[in-house]
Amino acid sequence: MKKMLRGANILLMIACVSMLIGCTAGPPVEESKVAEEMGSSEGAGVLGSEVGSTGGPGDAVKEDGQLMDDTYYVVDIYSTLMLCEDDGVPGYKDAIQALKGDSASVAEAIERLGDMEQTPAVMNAIGVGYMRLDQSEEAKKILEGALEMADDDQEQACILNNLGSVRFLKGEDIINDRVAVRYEQALEMERDPIRRIVIRANRLVYGPYLYLKDDKWKEKIDKDIEQILKDEKSVLGSNQLAGIRCYLTLAECGPWDKVIGYYEKALGLNREQYQYRAIDMSVYSSLRKYYRINGDLERALGYADKGIEAGEGFLLDTDDFRIGSYLAKGILLVKRKDYDEAIQCLAPILELEGYDMDLKAMIYLSSGEAYYGKGDFSKAEEMVKKAYDFFGQYKKEKGHDDWDSREMLEAYDEEDRYESDPEYMQWVWDQLQG
Repeated sequence: MKKMLRGANILLMIACVSMLIGCTAGPPVEESKVAEEMGSSEGAGVLGSEVGSTGGPGDAVKEDGQLMDDTYYVVDIYSTLMLCEDDGVPGYKDAIQALKGDSASVAEAIERLGDMEQTPAVMNAIGVGYMRLDQSEEAKKILEGALEMADDDQEQACILNNLGSVRFLKGEDIINDRVAVRYEQALEMERDPIRRIVIRANRLVYGPYLYLKDDKWKEKIDKDIEQILKDEKSVLGSNQLAGIRCYLTLAECGPWDKVIGYYEKALGLNREQYQYRAIDMSVYSSLRKYYRINGDLERALGYADKGIEAGEGFLLDTDDFRIGSYLAKGILLVKRKDYDEAIQCLAPILELEGYDMDLKAMIYLSSGEAYYGKGDFSKAEEMVKKAYDFFGQYKKEKGHDDWDSREMLEAYDEEDRYESDPEYMQWVWDQLQG
């Protein structure tokens, strides 16, 4: 099964499965203000705007008109990560604030936390930091170590919530129906009403994968979300962190004619309350795909630009989500036959090191298609041969030495729901067979 941890494709993967197993797809929706006026959240991604909110205490007291204290939450693109409450380690509470900022501040936070006593709370925070830096394997190892050490229910719930992140999703988890088990374990341990609501919203990020064997999965998800929204509003006086996640999940699960409205609601809550840049990036990526599927290349390109802008200086240069955003824009430009602009878009990320080989292969294939469109077949062939080499490295890393060019071409055809030029695909096949 194709790798499932790629940042730019996780939400699309969920949306595609939603449509395959029962979501009602409809025609493109009419213009709405979210499609007209969605700029980046003001101040989003600046450390000061994401270090706690201006709101009330982090307990179950209803505070109408105020935001919950988000000191112990880190909003990631795919889920809301949780930090253990201050366990008395000197400097801990100050250090975890930096986990909410840009990649440089996250790296600094990891270094500071590494110098502290390695309690479960500190280790969990370090694991969250590595998740933010798109180093999933290191993050999972540290979080599992923290879980083994933890003997407090809330600490265990916090760590389990983070281990449930889509960042750790593997194909076998879906095949063996192990999706969201960590969240269910976390809910067994957690007693705080607000934290339980956040965990419940995180669990629903998996959408239809929660109910693969249930014909009424859509009704159950809708019912779960309705209850979460009601519970959060009852406790806090308004929908906040969990509400944002719930509306994003509703958008990914359809129905198709309500997608824009759900994204509008999620962005509205984020703008009015927290201004988390990760939420902007998630929505822009999904809207790019939405308009791409609907054939509106201009709007798709607009959201590709917004997504890239929102991620600049916030994510690592080699973060899969950032790289995938550039690839998606390059593919859209090729589709629009803006070949020189596509080459210019993809060139800076071609030479970067430190991201996945299969993703690099897709970038070289897209660059090759741009050169092919220009009529520069020599340069196109050079790109294709490099793509083949990188994809081969990726397959070897996964223990699959026996593969052929069809697998690479199929992977390219799946990128961002892209329908490749059949002439180019045949030409690539011919070059590789020669």
